Amino acid sequence: MQQDTVTPVTPSQTYRGLQRLAWATLVVSFFIFLALVFSFPHALRLIIESIRQDVSVPVRVISGQEVYVHAAGSPSWVVRFDKTVLNPGDSIRTDENSRAFLVLPDDSTVQLYPNSSVTLAASNLVRYQPEKMQIVIEQITGKSRIAVSPVRSPENRVFHVRTPTFSADLLEGSYAVEVIEDARSSLAARLGNAVVTDGDRVLSLSAWERVTTEDGQLPTAPLPAAQDLVQVGDFAAPEPTLRTYWAEEDRSIEAPSGTVAFEQDGVHLKREGEGHGETVLIQQINRDVWDFEELVLRARIKVIQQSLPGGGRQGSEYPVIIRISYRDINGEEREWFHGFYYYVPTEAEYLTLNATQIEQDAWYTYEQNILQLAQRPIAIRTIEVVASGRSYEGVVQYISLVGE
Repeated sequence: MQQDTVTPVTPSQTYRGLQRLAWATLVVSFFIFLALVFSFPHALRLIIESIRQDVSVPVRVISGQEVYVHAAGSPSWVVRFDKTVLNPGDSIRTDENSRAFLVLPDDSTVQLYPNSSVTLAASNLVRYQPEKMQIVIEQITGKSRIAVSPVRSPENRVFHVRTPTFSADLLEGSYAVEVIEDARSSLAARLGNAVVTDGDRVLSLSAWERVTTEDGQLPTAPLPAAQDLVQVGDFAAPEPTLRTYWAEEDRSIEAPSGTVAFEQDGVHLKREGEGHGETVLIQQINRDVWDFEELVLRARIKVIQQSLPGGGRQGSEYPVIIRISYRDINGEEREWFHGFYYYVPTEAEYLTLNATQIEQDAWYTYEQNILQLAQRPIAIRTIEVVASGRSYEGVVQYISLVGE
């Protein structure tokens, strides 16, 4: 039987093995050292940037007497007067008479209009690099005007806005954010650029453009900043669509009632009878107009027949009337109207107040900037197309109320 032989290890072989191990350890240590050297600044930067400091936001009440603040974690809203402070996570709400002004850490501002609310979702900066900041405003209800200030390094600032239907990143500029309904929100840029997202969809917004979500969906492209507050003001639209937005009312004191007929040339409001009659189409608007620089009413109308001269003895019974109810800058509820007639009164008892004489059975286009009224509107409640008098027939082809 053959026995296995073991070759003895010489001292020189042991030395060479230890030498190779030492060199390997040295090389590995060197590369670890290089990795630490080159990664340390990055790691340090990550650590520094992770040390963020929340910044509170001062709030000033600029009209009305009070606003309401809901502190993060608090069960209820608290009334605040004149001046207060919002911390990240807090919400603020105005009533129908108040406005609030927020000054953000980068000197950007938020003007909160009546019947509106926002949440300061985030307001922080990197403690050792204060130029790096994050601001997130969530518009819950109503409307705000956001002025994003210039900064030295725009890439270091995140300015984010959220609504129930979209999110947006804002650059330096001036923007109007509005929650119109649960599934309908709007962002309009007066100056600046924004990127609006809704899930996977992305839209870029430039100056004098806007996006408005319909049924919670972004449009395929931005729209002009000017917007018509009237829904379906073209009376040549299909009748079922028109009746979705316009309600018919008869306010006649005596029989018979007036009639409303949607025809190819527009909507006809007609009555034949004695005693006071009034036929009305009304649409609820309920939109804040504080932010608009102009709000232009346009209507194309025609008067076919009227039995009373002018506007009757009260100066308010015209065969075509455009009527707007609104809240003025002093918080008062008001009503404005303008009438149209062709039958010129020859007796002093028949008045022509707030009216325009036009030709019978001829189309006439009327235009008026509603914001130039003596008592400036801040909120539009309703718009009405009216025919009033005894016997009358008036036609309205279209009506619009365009704000910009």
